Amino acid sequence: MQSKISKEELEGLPIVEFTGNVIVVNDFEQAAKAVADIRDSRQLIGFDTETRPSFQKGVSHKVALIQLSVGNTAYLFRLKKMGGIILVATIIVWALGYFPHNDSLPKMQQQEQSYLGQVISDFLRGLSKEERIMFVRRYFYMDSVAEVAAHLGCSESKVKTTMFRCRKNARSAEVCFSA
Repeated sequence: MQSKISKEELEGLPIVEFTGNVIVVNDFEQAAKAVADIRDSRQLIGFDTETRPSFQKGVSHKVALIQLSVGNTAYLFRLKKMGGIILVATIIVWALGYFPHNDSLPKMQQQEQSYLGQVISDFLRGLSKEERIMFVRRYFYMDSVAEVAAHLGCSESKVKTTMFRCRKNARSAEVCFSA
């Protein structure tokens, strides 16, 4: 397999434009709808991440966007708008019921996927049992705040406050895991 393409070969390739639907996901309600649509489509799912480019050796940036594609629709999950990679990746992974992994991918992409799984696992292990239950019910099962509160027998205010703290901790945890 050829690992590089010459400038001449690149210039000879046709320009291709994606003509499907692009749905930008900025909040959890949109994420719940997108994940349900993806799951219900029962089609092969394309997975990609995007980071800000770096032009200095040894400098890297956090993942800024997760893209999931099914059929002719691409869903762009904007991580900064949604609280970071831990929350979004966790929702996607658990809601879809698997974590995409492909041994035929280049080593770097395999490491990226493994990294996401490890970040999610480490974050969840750091939560108390009650926080973990709240987090999973709210962001994985997409239960409303009222449903989570009823399940645990606590106030909606407690659920909101706990989820706020979890999201805050998730954002700070990303710093610990970023390369």
